[in-house]
Amino acid sequence: MLLFKRIETGFWGLAIALLVIICIGVIDYHTGVELSFSFFYIIPIALLAMYGTENKSYIIIVSVASAFCWFFSDFYNRDYSLIFYPIWNTLVRLFIFLIIGLSLLNLKIKGKKLNLINEDLNLLNNEKNKMIGVAAHDLTNPISAINSFSNLLVSDKENSKEDFIEGLTIIESLSTNTLAVLKNLLNVSTIESGKVDLKIKKLNYIPFVKQQLVYNQILASNKKIHIDFNTEIDAIDLHFDNHYLSQVVDNLLSNAIKYSEAHSEIKIKISKVNNNQILTEIIDNGKGIREEELEKLFNYFQKTTTVPTDGESSTGLGLAIAKKIVTMHQGEIGVKSTLNRGSVFYFSLPMVYKGNVS
Repeated sequence: MLLFKRIETGFWGLAIALLVIICIGVIDYHTGVELSFSFFYIIPIALLAMYGTENKSYIIIVSVASAFCWFFSDFYNRDYSLIFYPIWNTLVRLFIFLIIGLSLLNLKIKGKKLNLINEDLNLLNNEKNKMIGVAAHDLTNPISAINSFSNLLVSDKENSKEDFIEGLTIIESLSTNTLAVLKNLLNVSTIESGKVDLKIKKLNYIPFVKQQLVYNQILASNKKIHIDFNTEIDAIDLHFDNHYLSQVVDNLLSNAIKYSEAHSEIKIKISKVNNNQILTEIIDNGKGIREEELEKLFNYFQKTTTVPTDGESSTGLGLAIAKKIVTMHQGEIGVKSTLNRGSVFYFSLPMVYKGNVS
């Protein structure tokens, strides 16, 4: 069996199986009824099915060869009153050979598929454990800090009003970051469970993006960053879920703000691509991302070595969630970036949505 595992699973496996069958047929012919038993013909068929090619035609070829060799040795070693009997016996054995060979081959194919599924499950389980570990770490630090500051405010009776305000401000900031992590985790759980119920509606895409710009301009104003809107399209109706797609635009804009220097500019550009897609680009002049880090950027809990310009926090979940949402909208998402020269995050949506509309 180990020898068969080493044999190339193409033509040579078939050739060796046929050679073995011919040898069995020759021995069967010269020994007469003593060795005239179908079991010996099954051996090369079974070995080829289990350790050789996954080509069903090869199994059929060796089965026919086995049946023919058996017919030849049996017909010339026995006296039959009618030619029908050896032909009938040969057809029965051919059927048996085919059933055994194809069944073993199907079992091997299903076994391989099962192994691949198990490998995928192990990868998912490892990814889940990694996510839990990173999430626990990201939640432990701010919760511990909140607990420490709250204990300090409660235990120290001599705190001034300014001390209380400063402590509460820190607690508010930490709790906001913690809440963001929890919300992202809930989003991941919902998306990965396949329970997302998109409310796809036909909406004007331009006002939708402009509204997200207004929301994020308030955040950008804290760093004196201007968000410029650029499009040659006055109006375009697309099919999308307003709630989920707003998370995508908000995430890309908030990331651009986080990694841009104060007094800089961020551009939102909307354009048509090949008259069948709408491309949305978020362009910044921030710190950029290393080329080797771009490939895994849209995976869960992936953070780059680039740090926000004003000490902002990042959960490493936003881009992964954005990719899932864009994919569910039958679109694509990506990034182009050069270190110290800024980044362009973009996603495209089809002008014709092929799916159920609410």
